[in-house]
Amino acid sequence: MWPPIRARLRNLWISELFVRVIVFGDAGFREYLEAKFSIDSESLNRKTHSHFAAALAKMNSPVILDLGTGTGAMIRRIVESELVPEIVLYGIESNRDLLESGRTALSQLLKQKGYAVKSGDQIISATDGRRKVEIHLVAGDIFDSKLQSTLAPIQFTGATSHAFMDIVPLDLTLELVRRMLPKGGVFYSTINYDGTTEMLPFFEDREFEERLFSAYNQSMDERLPVGVAPASVDSAAPGGNHRRAGGSRTGSALYDQVLQHGFSITGFGTSDWSIFPWNGSYTDQEEIFLNSLILTIYEEGLRHPELDRYTLSAWYAQRSQAIEERSLSLITHQTDILAARR
Repeated sequence: MWPPIRARLRNLWISELFVRVIVFGDAGFREYLEAKFSIDSESLNRKTHSHFAAALAKMNSPVILDLGTGTGAMIRRIVESELVPEIVLYGIESNRDLLESGRTALSQLLKQKGYAVKSGDQIISATDGRRKVEIHLVAGDIFDSKLQSTLAPIQFTGATSHAFMDIVPLDLTLELVRRMLPKGGVFYSTINYDGTTEMLPFFEDREFEERLFSAYNQSMDERLPVGVAPASVDSAAPGGNHRRAGGSRTGSALYDQVLQHGFSITGFGTSDWSIFPWNGSYTDQEEIFLNSLILTIYEEGLRHPELDRYTLSAWYAQRSQAIEERSLSLITHQTDILAARR
């Protein structure tokens, strides 16, 4: 049980390092991603997903490139669908620990579904006599020229991303996807954050919470994107802004950027996180997810000296208690998009 609010506030003032360790520790992050996998599965835009599934089913032995695969969330969903008799999937991820977790999860999933599985250093091969799945899990930076040269000869028929486009430069990523795909090749991107996080009921100092969420969004807008060196990011130079990460409005910006980079949009819709304590309870995954989220927002708030530390600590303590008491609800706005290369 969490301590009472007064004691919790005192503990927060004693050490902020505790929060940083929880938020950024690899084991905690993997646990968060697994909880998030469940939340995301409930949140995907169903109509957009069904159109992606239909496009996948029409492909003859599809070969799919998954960007920023993490623990393999997108690949797991594709494997789960079993829409085609034969498929090859390439998952690219710079974090080797996450990739290893993904390898374990994918092997377990395939075995649970009755596949005979062979797992090597980079390739998982599986068959159940009727279907064949081949998964390449590649540790590397998708913007690395050597990796791009390795992938270039592969005839991909589709590309996917999941909760990834906000941490990469949109134009560079879409240019890469367009080069990798043939005419008619599909691009499916899910859980793209679009600027709104709301927790209910409102915090007692609603104006403070709005400023805190604004700081949370600002952190996404200002961070350097994955795969782009700091020296190459110059927002004052002509075209410099395009090298920043997609940021807090990726969900909307992606729509426009996809059109500008030679794609036709064939599906689009919201994929909001919506968490409510139905019948006075959360699932285990929802509780892990909510606690991780408020820790992340609190930790970001610590980086903003204009935010009063005592009020910030009170916010964290009260939001933690609301989770414990099963009284906190969350709405986060996101979008999914499906496109075809022109």
